[in-house]
Order: sequence, then C-alpha cells, then structure tokens
Amino acid sequence: MAVTADLTLAEVAAKCTDSSVATYVSGMDALPTGVALAEFLAKFLQACAVAQVTKNALNTTATVGELLDSYPLPTTGTVQTDTTLNIQSFDSTYQLNVVSIAGLDTSVPSYA
Repeated sequence: MAVTADLTLAEVAAKCTDSSVATYVSGMDALPTGVALAEFLAKFLQACAVAQVTKNALNTTATVGELLDSYPLPTTGTVQTDTTLNIQSFDSTYQLNVVSIAGLDTSVPSYA
C-alpha cells in the first residue's frame, strides 16, 4: 500500500468553481520545498487565528456581532509518541467559519 500524496495547487485550481479563484491559485508560486499543502494551510490558518485575536482586541468600540469569528484556534488531540521513529505528534483540526450565499456564489467572514 502506498500513502496518497497531498494535494497540489494545480489539483485544487482544477476543481475551483470560481474562475477568478482558479486563475489566482494557478498563478501562485510553488509552495516552499518540503512544505505540503496541509502544512501550509495549518500554518496559514494558525496565523489567521492569531491575527484575528489581535484585530478584535484593537476594536475597542465593537458591539455584539462586530468582532471577527471566522478563524478559530485549532483543536488538538493528545500527544502520541512513536518510540520506533523517536517522534511525538498530535492531530490538529482547523476550521474556517464563513457565511455563504447558497451555491457559494459569495462568502463573507462570520462575526461573533
């Protein structure tokens, strides 16, 4: 059995139903050497979550429903130890909360 390789940007672009997004993704530079799409997205969404916390903290006049709530911090599982490979790891689940018009024609951030 062989492990299924992670998605490539070209594979993702080919499945984008919005042509402007597909064109953008097709034009993106290759990911850094040794960084798969899942790793890139995890690091990107982690940065979004931290940036959201900072941005919300700076909005001192916000009322209910005006603070960003689209980029929650990931939930993580317990640390697992592989004594054969001498590594520790854990699963993380990232999430993105958006409000979308039916058919995904338009999506906007969610607010808390």
